[in-house]
Amino acid sequence: MTSIINYQRPLDKINFNSSNVTSSLIMCAMIATPSMPLSASENLESLTGTAYQAQDSSSSVNDYFSKQSTYYIELLHTLQEIQKLPDNWNDNDASQFSSELISEAKAFISNSIDIAQHLSVFPTANNSIQVEWELLNGLYCEAEIFEDSIEIYAEKNDEELIHESFNNIKESTDRFIGIYNS
Repeated sequence: MTSIINYQRPLDKINFNSSNVTSSLIMCAMIATPSMPLSASENLESLTGTAYQAQDSSSSVNDYFSKQSTYYIELLHTLQEIQKLPDNWNDNDASQFSSELISEAKAFISNSIDIAQHLSVFPTANNSIQVEWELLNGLYCEAEIFEDSIEIYAEKNDEELIHESFNNIKESTDRFIGIYNS
């Protein structure tokens, strides 16, 4: 059973002018009322992973979330929006995204949480979901996630470094994060 964290501090002591507090409160609301129905095999903890942690009642709202977890929740929200796209969402006959593909993308992002703040997620017309990051040093990497495989592509200063295919989430995310850390 999912336990709900009861925040003890009176609301009048919270500075709502702070964007960090506001975004944390929004994230709390997203966790408390997820818009994507959970399947029988999922619960709130499996959806959010380490997105929240219990703190003593003297902690601030921002202490409930690590920076990576906040970005992770935003990425999950993006996946929820992608899952809602209907057939022909791009006006070019693109198909609706399957729940299996969304699950694969969730798993990939979950395994990439250490770099979540640098990730972007996009739907593609290839019936895949693209996860990518780009660094200021000209290094760019993307993972195109299909139901049965993951393609990793990386380049630096417009020169291809890697173009590999994986059938395993762990291997693909290890490679994806390894490129980021290189």
